[in-house]
Amino acid sequence: MKKFFFSFCFISVVTGSVFAQPQDTLLIHAGILLASPGNPPESQKSLVVRNGRIADIVDGYLDPDDLNGSVRLLDLSDQFVLPGLIDMHVHLLGDNSERSVTDPLLVTTSMSALKGARYADITLQSGFTTVRDLGGEPEAIFALRDAIEQGIIDGPTIFAAGSALAATGGHGDVDGVKAELLNLWTPDTICDGPYECRAAARAAIKFGANWIKITATY
Repeated sequence: MKKFFFSFCFISVVTGSVFAQPQDTLLIHAGILLASPGNPPESQKSLVVRNGRIADIVDGYLDPDDLNGSVRLLDLSDQFVLPGLIDMHVHLLGDNSERSVTDPLLVTTSMSALKGARYADITLQSGFTTVRDLGGEPEAIFALRDAIEQGIIDGPTIFAAGSALAATGGHGDVDGVKAELLNLWTPDTICDGPYECRAAARAAIKFGANWIKITATY
């Protein structure tokens, strides 16, 4: 039997219309369910989801008629169901390619956000429902995070750092290009010493960072 991975939170995203009414219930028949860390998967389980949250997990396959209110059945009896995965280190706004060096010259902030939306959707479809983005153009990644949170587009929950704190000339700073580009591309979070770095961290939070990334190498 061919089995597929399916995440709890992913179910909530792709079936968001199911929860248009508060009384609606989603009943999921899971062929194999991995629900508790450290415990082996179990077969033939029913998940009762109310208002977008898992209310109950029971043995066997419940009949929708046994539940009160409006009930939708999602039959995953031939699939493997598990909680949404979490990736603690991603960069959703781009990928490593031959264009990576020239992208800052050619790709606008708006286009970076649109590319990020595509990568966010791919990430969600792969079963990752939460990610920590540890470095990206602040305006673009914060806009992407907020659009997902507001339900404008589909994607995983994003905890975003924006620009990393880094020492002048260190990892996280810009080098290897002419002076005009160094001045243009140097992030606002480049700092030296405790006072500058404290101010840089506060500035990052002010502009929307959920997470402060520090690159301590030089």
